[in-house]
Amino acid sequence: LYGQPLLSVPSDQDGPGGNPDTPLLPVDNPMALIGINVRGDDAILVDGQVVTGTIDCVAGSFLPLCSSELVSIELDTVPSAGLHLLQVQHPGGPLSPELPICVANDTFFNCL
Repeated sequence: LYGQPLLSVPSDQDGPGGNPDTPLLPVDNPMALIGINVRGDDAILVDGQVVTGTIDCVAGSFLPLCSSELVSIELDTVPSAGLHLLQVQHPGGPLSPELPICVANDTFFNCL
């Protein structure tokens, strides 16, 4: 089968979401991420619950894993303001480690 999927941010630079730069939604929706062992049909989970959204392979294709290891994950519905945990899971297979994402409200964000 396929190995455990892994998600990470493409840079270790400080950003508005911390160090490393944590995706800050809704601005970073879709989220540009490094995605190792990620499939297009993986389930997307936020805080342990399956959510609807889309996984695209950037500058590559799913064979069935993303050949470029660069993915874009777009959530159909952005969660409430605050810190949340993003994961992906192969159908009937392993779950990725948690990747923190920050959701801002209209005036500011506080996820650090």
